Amino acid sequence: MTDITVDFLRKRSLQDETQVPIPAKRARTGELRKDEEFWYEDGTIELLAGDVRFRVYKGVLAKHSPVFADMFSLPQPQSASSCQVLESQAVHLDDSPEDLRIVLKAILPPQDRVVVHKKPCLPSYGELSAYARIGHKYQIDYLVDQTLDYLKHHFTNDFDTWRNRMAFVPRKFETYHAIGVVNIARLVNCDSILPTALAVCCTLDAKYLVRGFKCQDGAGEKLSQDDLIRCLRAKQTLMQESSRAIINAFSPFTSPGCRTAASCHDALQDALRGLAGDLDMIADDHPFFSWVYFARRLEGYAICALCKERLKERVQAEQRLIWNSLPDILGLTIKGWPELSGSPQVDGARL
Repeated sequence: MTDITVDFLRKRSLQDETQVPIPAKRARTGELRKDEEFWYEDGTIELLAGDVRFRVYKGVLAKHSPVFADMFSLPQPQSASSCQVLESQAVHLDDSPEDLRIVLKAILPPQDRVVVHKKPCLPSYGELSAYARIGHKYQIDYLVDQTLDYLKHHFTNDFDTWRNRMAFVPRKFETYHAIGVVNIARLVNCDSILPTALAVCCTLDAKYLVRGFKCQDGAGEKLSQDDLIRCLRAKQTLMQESSRAIINAFSPFTSPGCRTAASCHDALQDALRGLAGDLDMIADDHPFFSWVYFARRLEGYAICALCKERLKERVQAEQRLIWNSLPDILGLTIKGWPELSGSPQVDGARL
């Protein structure tokens, strides 16, 4: 088995990931073992990842990856006899075998088949992470593009879409996977998903926010120091903005057509006092509650339909102001994020 030099792969990987914490790789243990799924006896190349050997086909890899194509184009040792057939060559990779297996499942079928579906076959975080990281490293562009399309669909820059999300992360994700989403965005320079992904990180328990989480291959995934500092600073600011938004929205106002203005005013102030006792809501580190949550809290208060609708508009206007400021709160500059100048006006006094 002939080794192929892959120093240029390592150099490229280091150049690309200087701003992203590189997960610690699981130590190799014992002898190399053949992968049960991707071991073809007539394969022409072996990929050695961790303690696993994959035997596949050079032509398939080269078709999908310009990096592998360039590597395979290097001059190779000639056989001692023209009749002698060389055994398969080997490439040592520093990727995890779990990630490599996920990508091989995607690229061995016909090129450019859709592997990231919005419905009904939803991808896991582990699959998307493998597609993004290995796809980026080996220039398998369609894997990266489809992954980013999926992440952009959830981690949107559209306020109305985001405030109606019923979960911080896509299905089959855990909330702490937002850390990995941030690191993917950093790796592939996709800044548009950073504000919402980092905002979700701000909601994490301190244990996950600081320590991160373990990937399926045992490697650790955590925020860079810069992004951790961003979240720690932004978390307090977002809590303050949550309180300010609710107080401003509930400040005295008049709804055109309301026939019970005095009683509605008193009921709104009673509701505000009730919210003041719920620190999880009035000082939440994620200030983009859906109106559904507010509507539930207003049940039992004698507030007319017109005033409830006006309150809804005021709450959402306050939230939009925070949304438009989100990159600034996180210390980011995001091209294309809604401009503050386009923010809606909120009637009445504001803090």
